[in-house]
Amino acid sequence: DINDNYHIIFNDEILRNTKQLTEIESKRKKIALFCGPDDKFIRHIIERQASKHEIKTFSNGSIQEMHNLMKWSDISWFEWCDGLILHATKLPKECRIICRLHSYEAFGDIMKQVNWQVVDDLIFVAPHIRDIAINQMPSIKNNTHLHVIPNGVNLQKYEFKDRKKGLNIAYVGYINHKK
Repeated sequence: DINDNYHIIFNDEILRNTKQLTEIESKRKKIALFCGPDDKFIRHIIERQASKHEIKTFSNGSIQEMHNLMKWSDISWFEWCDGLILHATKLPKECRIICRLHSYEAFGDIMKQVNWQVVDDLIFVAPHIRDIAINQMPSIKNNTHLHVIPNGVNLQKYEFKDRKKGLNIAYVGYINHKK
């Protein structure tokens, strides 16, 4: 269930792993979500967590606006390992920083430009993507907490139909060279 998978992301290990977050446990957490123009993977997280936490999203704006939102937040979540996380890691550290690296980002050079010493948690969507990232940057495992949390699929959106044996093939997702 997609909600169970995303609940893992916001579990105690990540949300309460620092003294800073322990001090603010009694109040709703302020979470800034930096997703750029593509929020398709984080939309469900926003919906699920909005009743528990105060959430603001950032898709486009100046670096100063980004910094202001990071100062406001207890947690800044970067949905992609892209230019947003690159710029954020050059700013003074204001909050807990989480980055979710999907897949294509592990094959490019931007990952090597991020200051991983200020990123608290790095989430990979699959073990092989984590391995590719570590192979490119072995020191990353010393600088941040690494997690593998696969993308969830809301199975309730798809009705299962019994079918007779044959050549029926179904694929859910976008087909490209990585898949």
